[in-house]
Amino acid sequence: MQKALRLMNIRLDVVLNDITGQSGMAVIEAILAGHREPEHLVSLVSHRVKKSRQEIADALQGWWRDELLFELQASLDFYHLYERKIKECDQVIETFLDKYVPAVEVSMGEKKQLKTNRKRAGKHAPGLICPI
Repeated sequence: MQKALRLMNIRLDVVLNDITGQSGMAVIEAILAGHREPEHLVSLVSHRVKKSRQEIADALQGWWRDELLFELQASLDFYHLYERKIKECDQVIETFLDKYVPAVEVSMGEKKQLKTNRKRAGKHAPGLICPI
């Protein structure tokens, strides 16, 4: 997706830290749906973004060539496919773990300790936690 956006002179990566986040995906899907006015695209970006609305609008002015839009659509489709495949793999692994790893009972004191030591999971953290 990044290559197609750069070839279209859309610098979404400059104004957003993660183009696959909520704001980035909203902008990409709007571009592919035909909404290409910078003012409309800026309205889709979260208010928590540190860049000014004018900087975001400047970064979203580009060239809308059909072959690049096709490449962006194909990249987005592959991204969604890979997300689904990763979720399927996580489900299969979880069924195997449920079958082969015995359940471990944890006392209340250990549960409290586990909760305080646990960090917040990141966006790309695995969906499956293995108690090995």
